[in-house]
Formats: sequence, structure tokens, C-alpha cells
Amino acid sequence: MNVLIAELKSIILTLTLSPATTPLVVVTLALALAAAWFGFSKIITALKFPMNSGWRPIASLLIFITICLAAAVVTKAHLSPRISSAAVSRFLPLAIALALFLAAVIPLSCYFMKSHYLQTLSAFLVPVLAAAIVVFLAKGATGAIKHGGKGFFSTKERTEGVDELIDR
Repeated sequence: MNVLIAELKSIILTLTLSPATTPLVVVTLALALAAAWFGFSKIITALKFPMNSGWRPIASLLIFITICLAAAVVTKAHLSPRISSAAVSRFLPLAIALALFLAAVIPLSCYFMKSHYLQTLSAFLVPVLAAAIVVFLAKGATGAIKHGGKGFFSTKERTEGVDELIDR
């Protein structure tokens, strides 16, 4: 069980692009989930899913997250260490999660929301993209805050040096 929890933490850190602190991980995950839910709710309304309100969309999104994370965690914990190739063992959790997404999550969501396979597949691409955009923006913002002060002061020193040269 401890191995699974450690692998889950590792996958979450990888998905959030390894922020420095735990509060940053939590904030990044919360913003990514909010963006995913917003994108998913808007796209299922735009695609006119028959059952696009109530518990069904929430259940579909939770099933998506749970199955994909569980598949990646179990694969990384138990199957990846047995593979000798580093490249294969690194991308195997992603491949297994993608296979279960296509084979289990999409058909279950089709059943829940009474939609077609490709319609549901396209609806799940939007929340994944929205969450990815939020994670990249969060990583960029924290990087800018972390390194921005150093860059500001070095630019200020160069500007002062140029001003001194001009004043002579």
C-alpha cells in the first residue's frame, strides 16, 4: 500500500510539473480540476449531450480521473520495475492509462450521458487540454515569481550602468 501511495505522489508531482511546495501542488491541482470541470461542462452543453446535467457529467469526470490515475499508479508500481528498458517503463503508465481511457472510460461515459463514442471522446479532450494549460500557466507563474526578482535587479543594474555611461 505504501508503494502505491508513493507512486501516486510521484505521478501527481509529475502531472503538476513538480512544484516546490505542497501548497503549490494543491493549488495547481485545484485550479486544474476547476478548469477541467469548466471545460467539460461547456463542451457537453455545446455538443448537446442528451444527459448533460445532474450527476452524470460529474460521475463521468470522476471515473475518468480515477481510472486513469489508478491504472498509471498500479502500472508504475508493479509493472514498470519488471521492464528492463528505461524508455518503455517510463511511458508504460501513460500507455496503459490511455488504453483504459479508450476502452473503459469513454464507453462508460457514453452509457452515462447517452452519447456517441467520438462525441464523448472529443468532449474529454477539452478538459484535458484545459487542465494542461492551467498546469503550464501555474508552472510559468511560479517560475516567474521565483526568478523574476533576480532578473529585475540585474536589468536595473545594467540600466544604471548605461545611464552612467550616457551621463559622462
